Amino acid sequence: MSSDRGLFMKVVNDIHLVDETNANVYVIDLADKLLIVDAGLPGMGDVVLRYIKDNLRRTDEVLIVVTHAHYDHVGSLKVLKEKLNARVACHVDEAPYVRGEKYLGGYRHEPVEPDILLRDEDLLYDRFKVVHVPGHTPGSICLYDIETQALFTGDLVYEKHGELYEIPYQYSLDPMANRRQIIRIAELGFKHVLPSHGKPILDNGLVKWRELVEKLKAT
Repeated sequence: MSSDRGLFMKVVNDIHLVDETNANVYVIDLADKLLIVDAGLPGMGDVVLRYIKDNLRRTDEVLIVVTHAHYDHVGSLKVLKEKLNARVACHVDEAPYVRGEKYLGGYRHEPVEPDILLRDEDLLYDRFKVVHVPGHTPGSICLYDIETQALFTGDLVYEKHGELYEIPYQYSLDPMANRRQIIRIAELGFKHVLPSHGKPILDNGLVKWRELVEKLKAT
């Protein structure tokens, strides 16, 4: 349910969206723990923390999963890790960027040491499947929620006016690889699409995804 300011909402089941963090931040309430997908721009940590304080139960176990290390996804990672005493997980190929050994897109963020290095098909909490989708960045991942059939896409695609689009070429290190991942991942058979940019597409996410795939195959 959205607040009066329209910043926050419960998306589906136990999945919440913290809006207006530039890159969307999703918080999944797992009763005795929280899983957070991405961290938003620098300065957005307080927005996420306020939402958690006002809407979710206090927990001592928090895991932040980084879909990739672009500035708008990890800008508030350090503050959230420290304030929530959270662990941070990212794909092993993205770890050098999260640590600040390398940077993506010319922007620098405060480096964070990952606690967990993920690989393709890893399973978190027996529910969230890691899907490695290199192209946008070397260690980009999606998370597939087996329970709700929701796909957290990172920057594999974005949403605008109810339609899905591939990320513009100039923002991906290997745009054709990113396109191949878009086509491949449709095989997962998800129901909801939860992008990092744009609004969630609920119920008919796979339909919209397949429409995008057909457009890409025709170009």
